[in-house]
Amino acid sequence: MTDVETITSILCGPPGDDVWHWDTVSATSIQFKPDGTGRLVLAQELNLWIACPFTYTHTPSSPQTTTTTKPTTPLTTTLNLTLHPTKLPTLDAAESLAIPPGRLYNADLLHPSTFAPHTRTIAVSLEKGRFQTQFEQRHRDSGVGWPEFEWKVRFEPSVFPGREAWREARGAPDAMRFWTWDEFYRGRVGVKGDGNGGWRGWCGVM
Repeated sequence: MTDVETITSILCGPPGDDVWHWDTVSATSIQFKPDGTGRLVLAQELNLWIACPFTYTHTPSSPQTTTTTKPTTPLTTTLNLTLHPTKLPTLDAAESLAIPPGRLYNADLLHPSTFAPHTRTIAVSLEKGRFQTQFEQRHRDSGVGWPEFEWKVRFEPSVFPGREAWREARGAPDAMRFWTWDEFYRGRVGVKGDGNGGWRGWCGVM
């Protein structure tokens, strides 16, 4: 990238590439919008835990940052993020993956204190390069045949609520440790190696 961009514009991304994914096989994602709002989804296979809007503010470490093909240091900012309990009706920003009526998620599974007016302060770092997702790094033996992405964003702590926020942490939260899922990716640039695996699309929630 040769243009000077603000960190906000990198987080929001260009049209068609404005959603950050935790992996390449589920709907787990985060999206930032220029107006200070966004959407957060936590879903794996046929399971859904979070699909909620949020609001955010942040102050970049510098007003503008010039990014290069291989930056030597991450771009950083501090983000104040507030989740809202409103149930999003779809898993994706394109609103093509509807969530069936009657599903329990958001405040059904998380304590009320997780949501507004509670605000969390999160450190954010952005890197440009070629990255495989955190899921593939943890669960794929070689990584060959799986997509690589141009941008990586890391949150400290994770944007997903900690163990204490869950009404019942035993089960999926403890087993999958959502609060350790702290990296998301966008801008697919290719596939590692010569394998035929890779992008499979999103798994629906039943």
